[in-house]
Amino acid sequence: MMILLRPTDQQIAQALAEAKVMGKLNKWSFTEGKRAQFGLLGEIVLADFLGVERAIGCIHYDMVFNGCKIEAKTKWCTCTPKPNWLCSVPSYNTTQECDVYLFMRADDKMKRLWIFGKMKKKDFFD
Repeated sequence: MMILLRPTDQQIAQALAEAKVMGKLNKWSFTEGKRAQFGLLGEIVLADFLGVERAIGCIHYDMVFNGCKIEAKTKWCTCTPKPNWLCSVPSYNTTQECDVYLFMRADDKMKRLWIFGKMKKKDFFD
């Protein structure tokens, strides 16, 4: 079951501002940070949705919810995700010390965000 969330203008502005400050990434980014605003938007919207604070500056997880360390994996897309789309974790992120991956997609206009999967890190790699 997918959950559709609609980011607010404030959440979008925050993601864009944080991505600008972040700049080019040489590590931990498949696109060198060129699409960081989508990942940041996923973190911001998810934290607000769950009512928790983000773990800003932590490279291992994005937030803690009920004692569970969550790493949000957000990819951008140009259409509504299909239920059979794959969820992935880049090979350079396998050492993150999180409990759960939460998979999301953000549309290319940053107006819609879908939560469409979660999995314990151990189960994902097993």
